[in-house]
Amino acid sequence: MPISFSCSTLRGRGTTRCSSRRPAATRPSPGSCRARLRLAASLAPRSIGGIALRYEPSAVAGVPEIAGHLHPGARIARRGEGMRRKCFATDGHRLMMPAFGAYAGGLNVLDDAFSPLFHWQLMEAWLTGRSGVYPLQASMLLPD
Repeated sequence: MPISFSCSTLRGRGTTRCSSRRPAATRPSPGSCRARLRLAASLAPRSIGGIALRYEPSAVAGVPEIAGHLHPGARIARRGEGMRRKCFATDGHRLMMPAFGAYAGGLNVLDDAFSPLFHWQLMEAWLTGRSGVYPLQASMLLPD
């Protein structure tokens, strides 16, 4: 069973046991709950060279950070057609990482969830492509 980052124990709302509201057939085994708890401990913010590494971005701007969780995507117009790509998003202080899995669609960087995280005058999206990563200013991005 894959470990899910959206498990209630990771959000701090759960307990040290699995939810009993799930039907028995779909309830994770106790071993997988322990794995989730170990994973939650490993998701605690770390710091390397003054840059915080964390799963969820902090709500307040503090030290520079690299985070995931929202997994940004961006939409642009190219040759008259809309194109959407996974992207890195940054304002020079915070970097949000895209998800590279097949099931993670990515949240548009223009979504309200990103509003408090960036200084928008400085925000850039670095779109992933077949042969590289391409920087674009926020003014070139389109909503979904």
